[in-house]
Amino acid sequence: MKKVIVFVFFFVLTFQSWAIADAANPISVNAVNVNGEFIATDVSSIIKDGRVLVPMRTLASLGVTYQWDSKSQSAIITKGKDQIKLTANKKEAFKNNQAVQVDVPVQMTQGRILVPIRFVSENFGYKANYEKVRSILFIQDGNYKADQESLQAEDLQAARQAAISLPIQFSFKSLSSLEKLGANKDYGYAFPRGDSSRYMYSNNVGHTVVEIKNGVAKAVW
Repeated sequence: MKKVIVFVFFFVLTFQSWAIADAANPISVNAVNVNGEFIATDVSSIIKDGRVLVPMRTLASLGVTYQWDSKSQSAIITKGKDQIKLTANKKEAFKNNQAVQVDVPVQMTQGRILVPIRFVSENFGYKANYEKVRSILFIQDGNYKADQESLQAEDLQAARQAAISLPIQFSFKSLSSLEKLGANKDYGYAFPRGDSSRYMYSNNVGHTVVEIKNGVAKAVW
């Protein structure tokens, strides 16, 4: 018991010595990150029935073209020779004129069209992963690798930006309270002074300590 108390006390003192003035907070809650770059959206992504839907305009960052047919209330998304058609309020979609099922249909909110990103991205060869702790959607193509030069850049702010652009991997189960939708309205990052290889992410329910090694961000506490 004494060892645990000593460890916690040492841990708290260590983080108190970190330079909060150096904290980085360049992203918003429910952010979208495509191949290591955060994408600005004028409407936040939403989660419906356990599926993430993003503004259709976000798809431009995937190298696809899209259009909205107001008459049929359908989104037509094209990349190369492949085409997907999604219709509002319908779970039947079409890929290259073949009927397929989607878990959640197209949604309309604040005058914007939102599409189920996992369905769209995976049909065009991308992988979509929603990180619950920070409420960030990561989309990566099959050839994506973390930019080591950015992670080790002499520009400290650039290196930190690259660090928080990595999805956090957990080798243990995170606290369920950290993953509640809406829990991340108040959040921040704190880095050790002069360092970009580790940080503490804090929201209004807890803290997560992350270390960066070989282009991978791992939660360690």
